[in-house]
Amino acid sequence: MPASSLVFVARRGWRFLSQKILFGLFLSRGIHSIVFSVTVLIKSIESLEYFLDDASRLVPQFLV
Repeated sequence: MPASSLVFVARRGWRFLSQKILFGLFLSRGIHSIVFSVTVLIKSIESLEYFLDDASRLVPQFLV
């Protein structure tokens, strides 16, 4: 069960990140939109880091 939970958390985090990247790419028209896309990408990476930090706190609970 812990391994499957970790896989679920990883897939969910990757899905979230890929959706944000695609959203930024679809809006990448002109200089302003490119800057916006880079900002979205940076915020997505930061969000993924927070998500993985939360997941790393949850994993030891499954192991106990």
